[in-house]
Amino acid sequence: MPTIYSKLESIEVQMNELLSKIKPSPNEWIEGYDVMKRLGISKRTLQTYRQEGLLPYSQVRGIYFYRNEDIDEMLKRHYIKGKK
Repeated sequence: MPTIYSKLESIEVQMNELLSKIKPSPNEWIEGYDVMKRLGISKRTLQTYRQEGLLPYSQVRGIYFYRNEDIDEMLKRHYIKGKK
C-alpha cells in the first residue's frame, strides 16, 4: 500500500508535467489577446506599445503576433526596483 509520502511525490510529478505543458516557450508567438491578458492591458494600450516601439511584433493579415521573449524583455527593461 502506497504511503502518503509516495502519493505526494506522484502528485508532484504530475503537477510538474502539467506545468511544463502550459508554460509558454520563450520563442513562442502569441496573439494580441493573450498579450493583453498576460499584461492586464487594453487593446488600445497594446496598440500604443506597438506604435512607440516598446514591444516588437509581427503582423500577418491584420493579426498581430508577439514573442514571449520580447514581452519578458520589455518587462525587464521597465523594471523599477523598490526602495530599501
